[in-house]
Amino acid sequence: MAIAENYPGNIFLHLLGKTGCGKSSTGNTLLGRKIFNTQSSTLAVTREIQRECGRIGNHYIEVVDGPGLLEANTGVNLRALEDLNQVIQENEGSVHVFMIVCRYGDPFSPDDKAILDALRSQFGSQVFQNHGIIVVTCGANFAFDTEDEDISFTTWCQAQI
Repeated sequence: MAIAENYPGNIFLHLLGKTGCGKSSTGNTLLGRKIFNTQSSTLAVTREIQRECGRIGNHYIEVVDGPGLLEANTGVNLRALEDLNQVIQENEGSVHVFMIVCRYGDPFSPDDKAILDALRSQFGSQVFQNHGIIVVTCGANFAFDTEDEDISFTTWCQAQI
């Protein structure tokens, strides 16, 4: 992980995105074990911030999973944003990485833009350039959708911009 090559402390990986996009599953993959509760549901499974520790190579990581940043019919989940900010303040001086988790095939909506704008407002306009990683879940759907085409995931991503 380049952002923390010489960092001796914990690295906080904050999983952010809409309800149901695969944040908890991504956290389980990063930690190499099932820690975060996952299930197929139209309702939010994760209701409060949960933090779990692990290692990637020689680096200690703390994966921070929380509720979706978007509430149905009400817009950005301000409580989730406040909880995230509290974790960051409690661990000031640590490396914080924002992992924006998106489900493959979901269109980018005005709600998605509102989430990104709220994060920029809370953490600064350069938050994604300095600390952001985009994670796309449901990769098997990409393979199924493109099985008759000769297109790489990288090429597909570039075409979406």
